[in-house]
Amino acid sequence: MRQYPVDVLDYLPKFLGQDPVFKKTADTCSTEHNRLRLALQDLVDNFFVNTATWALPLYESFL
Repeated sequence: MRQYPVDVLDYLPKFLGQDPVFKKTADTCSTEHNRLRLALQDLVDNFFVNTATWALPLYESFL
């Protein structure tokens, strides 16, 4: 999993980023991608006791 934010325009032809509407849409997609990336990383971190945060009470309730 990536450890850094992604700019979706990096994966598209450069001329697309020159259109202001497309750039705004791509920036919004990049922001959403980053939000989901961080949420997934947080979820993965909670699978392991050493890095778990919000899941610890759930694990303790199973015991």
